[in-house]
Amino acid sequence: MVGTLADQPEQDVLGADVVVLEDAGLFLRKDHDLPGPLCEALIHRLHHARTQGERLAQPGNIPHSANVRSYADNDQRRLSMAGQFGASVVIDRPIEEVFAFLAAGANDKQFSPRVIELEKASDGPSGVGTVFVSTVKDAGFKTKREIELTEFEPPTKIRWTERSKNLVTAPEGGYDLEPSGEATKLTFFNVLEGHGFGKLLEPLALSGARKDADAFGQRIKAAVEAAGRA
Repeated sequence: MVGTLADQPEQDVLGADVVVLEDAGLFLRKDHDLPGPLCEALIHRLHHARTQGERLAQPGNIPHSANVRSYADNDQRRLSMAGQFGASVVIDRPIEEVFAFLAAGANDKQFSPRVIELEKASDGPSGVGTVFVSTVKDAGFKTKREIELTEFEPPTKIRWTERSKNLVTAPEGGYDLEPSGEATKLTFFNVLEGHGFGKLLEPLALSGARKDADAFGQRIKAAVEAAGRA
């Protein structure tokens, strides 16, 4: 669960890994500096947000009061879909075995090298309410993450939400599994959400995460299949 924010090489500050961007944001708050490409991207987004705000504030561009609720509701649904990324992959292992591997949580380290430490903070087997706490490292920076399982239906469905406070978080994510002959089709997804300054970083993180999603699925496949041969 913790590793489903896509991984990218550390030198790519605009890559898929959201924590790289979060740490850059924290760095900005502390030292008021950012690497050139990221700084330019943020300036562009700030300018865009400002000009869009000025345009919407002009008479005639504001929705009629009778349509405000439907306008807002439709926009919220659009934004929710826009913040999602994911992929599907077929794993050459039985569905029960794939589910057990993913449900353990601690196996995330095998397909997400950004995870330095990971432990289950709840007693007993994994299930609804189980919490995983991790330390991840990107571009030399470390952050803490706390993930709670919200749905748990062996061997087909796992859902989670991030409880930790970061500039960009994953309020919803999940695994869906279904048999594919003797193999298993796994579909995973995450929804990214920016908070405060993180709202400017979210589109950059999402773009990179979508580019890396298929490769991330292949890393999960390789880890599960290797575990099955061990």
